[in-house]
Amino acid sequence: MSNDGDKKDKDDVISRVLIMFAMQQEALPFINSLNLKLISPSPFGTRLPFVAYQGLTDTGDEIIVVWNGRDNRFGGNNVATTAAAVSAYCSVQAFNPDLVISAGTAGGFQSRGGSIGQVYLSSKCVFHHRRIPGQDGKFEE
Repeated sequence: MSNDGDKKDKDDVISRVLIMFAMQQEALPFINSLNLKLISPSPFGTRLPFVAYQGLTDTGDEIIVVWNGRDNRFGGNNVATTAAAVSAYCSVQAFNPDLVISAGTAGGFQSRGGSIGQVYLSSKCVFHHRRIPGQDGKFEE
């Protein structure tokens, strides 16, 4: 902050925000509501499945949305900690954002009263099961 207290230094301004989603179903409503455009060619190359969109807010700030893409083998969304970590790392390297937001529907919290639109701030990280059973075992070995 500047010595003024009321004004921010240029270095304190957040002008590029990266919002990360695991699933396309979570990302698309946000992408569509802000009329973001697909970044093509992909900044992640052809070997990584991540998908990026970008656009500007009314105030000229840049919004970048990345979702983890689909698994080549099973066709489902790339979810869980490994996909999130690699996608976040690659996205920070590609876009150099001022702020990173991990967003999603937190569907796993529905049984505890969670719902779409609620905001959760994490106080710790817990690693739990890393498998997602698919319909008729589709995503399991």
